[in-house]
Amino acid sequence: MNNKLNLLKTSIVSLGILATAFASPSGVPNAAAASDTISFGVLPVIQALPLFVAYEKGYFSDEGLNVELITFKSGLEKDAAMAARSTQGYFGDMLTSLILDANQTPSRMVATLYNTTGDQRMFAILAAPGTGKPSLAELAEAGIAGSSNTVIEYLTRKLLQAEAPGAKLNLIEAKSIPSRVPMLLSGRVPGAVLPEPLVTFVEKKGATVVADDRGKGIAPPSVPDRRLVMDSYNWLRNKGILKSELTWPEMVQEGLLD
Repeated sequence: MNNKLNLLKTSIVSLGILATAFASPSGVPNAAAASDTISFGVLPVIQALPLFVAYEKGYFSDEGLNVELITFKSGLEKDAAMAARSTQGYFGDMLTSLILDANQTPSRMVATLYNTTGDQRMFAILAAPGTGKPSLAELAEAGIAGSSNTVIEYLTRKLLQAEAPGAKLNLIEAKSIPSRVPMLLSGRVPGAVLPEPLVTFVEKKGATVVADDRGKGIAPPSVPDRRLVMDSYNWLRNKGILKSELTWPEMVQEGLLD
């Protein structure tokens, strides 16, 4: 137990220091670096739960650490804060670090704190309450709330390829993760793609899971799965979302991946 807590604390401190060091121009300290507070960006996903537990139970302050957890509603907001150097670190999937590097916001992955297995549901596409259980192809055509040009769109399209090949995706733009919950539960959108624990929450409120990522090997990686990172990185690069022209092997050669 103590080893796990120490790993959690050390990882957060290391990530904050490294992100600041790489993001700050040489000789010019940014606001985060000049502060004793470690500002740490998180999303409302189950992987971030250990950070909130450590914060609420005072594990950080017990070690003399002043950690501020900043909850963002979307990955776009979180990444913008990193690019603006208003946060020193973040908890997210591995792909985010590559995107930041490719778009001229240097960062480094220094630790993974939460690993999943293939039989765990981490993301799901759900139908609104009262709509029964439409097929994935029907729901995709009717409309699924999600975030375009992100790993969420990548995941949604991978699920469609796996379970409804040839289906047309009507992606309803909803960058904010929490905003998709009332949109779905009120029936303002036919469907939505959400992460855990929000999947379980809306399911208990009457939403129906139409497809999830269990056993498919397609979830945006939060663990060191190089094949998945490479696939999702290339998908974003081919869509022109990344400014970098580096291929996957060149990313490795440049030291952006260890």
